[in-house]
Amino acid sequence: MKRILAVSLPIIVVLLYTSVSRVPEGSVGVQSRGDALEVLRPGFHLHRPLAQPPAIYSLALPSVGDEMRITLADGASYEVGFDISGKIDPGRAAAFHKMALEKDPAAFLKEVGVGSLSGAASARPSVDLASGALESEAARRAGTVLSPFGLVEVSLKLRPLGGPECLRLAQALAGARLAGLLRNRVTEILSKGEPGWEAHAAMGLVLESEKDIRGAEKEYLDALTLSPAALAPMAQLVAIYSAVGENRKLDRLLEAGLQAQPTSLQHLGWYAMSMLRQNRMTEARQTIERALSQDPENVLLLNDLGGVQAKEGRIQDAIASFHKALEARPRDRQSLYNLGVALSTQNKDREALPYLLEAEKTGAPGAALLNAIAHAYRKTGDTRRAAEYERRAASSRTPPAPAS
Repeated sequence: MKRILAVSLPIIVVLLYTSVSRVPEGSVGVQSRGDALEVLRPGFHLHRPLAQPPAIYSLALPSVGDEMRITLADGASYEVGFDISGKIDPGRAAAFHKMALEKDPAAFLKEVGVGSLSGAASARPSVDLASGALESEAARRAGTVLSPFGLVEVSLKLRPLGGPECLRLAQALAGARLAGLLRNRVTEILSKGEPGWEAHAAMGLVLESEKDIRGAEKEYLDALTLSPAALAPMAQLVAIYSAVGENRKLDRLLEAGLQAQPTSLQHLGWYAMSMLRQNRMTEARQTIERALSQDPENVLLLNDLGGVQAKEGRIQDAIASFHKALEARPRDRQSLYNLGVALSTQNKDREALPYLLEAEKTGAPGAALLNAIAHAYRKTGDTRRAAEYERRAASSRTPPAPAS
């Protein structure tokens, strides 16, 4: 008997060990019972000896995430990160188990997060990225997709945007004065030290949206201290200083930007415009010519050069510049208009008319173009057409009547 017990006892122990499973607290088990699935709650459970043990799942799934580019309904694209998590509903653990047999749950969760965030973004404008509405919509979509697989309390959270992304988003919202929605996030970035020029520029846009122009100016200047050639803060300061006539202050910043990046066409263009506002024609022309040496077919610069030449009284040179602009971009509206007006000032109205009429065809004409055409017709003796265009010009300047 002792011998029998010595042999059988280990076998009995093994059979007992392999026929008992424990489901820890906070977990759920799923076990096959023939063709059916049995859900096991926390505790000890018996099953056939040597049978496949139940699958044990923690109810709270580990959070997973990814980085991706989203494109919103208004066409703006951003690099964002997200984290998604959820919990298994014990009553529907069998549905989760079936999914887990076919694919890795973490990979599936991440895939749903990517799809939900992408779909939500395509139906939402940029403001929803700043306000949190995009995050809420993405979480709702993810929850709807994951519910049939036994997942509840689905959470999808966007990772905080960095300085460059905050700047791009602030720029997108600035026109509607909604950049203030980013105040908390940008403040958080700035408080951590060494935030980068983009965060200062973003805070400038936040403050501008709140009508704190002096505060915004300081942030833009801080941004340029870190990166003297940065375009975004410089563009805002060009607008601010031009509006109040602080040309000398602007010139110093532009000169610093050009010292840092001598080939920047944008800085050269701003500098030339500043010279023009100060009636410093020679410096304006030299600056534009410097820019054109890098980009000889730049239509905007060619038109600017022609404008300076015209103000200097060098009409023939101006006409040549406008011709070059049209060669670079045929049917360019501004070039057609400038060339027509320049020819008209030389009493070459018959030559000017085709250019002015072609400019009219490129879009809804304004009063200046209509008046230029009327002037050319009158100079050529066509008073009927001149009167027609004069009426149209006067009408285009008349504000519409208020709605009743």
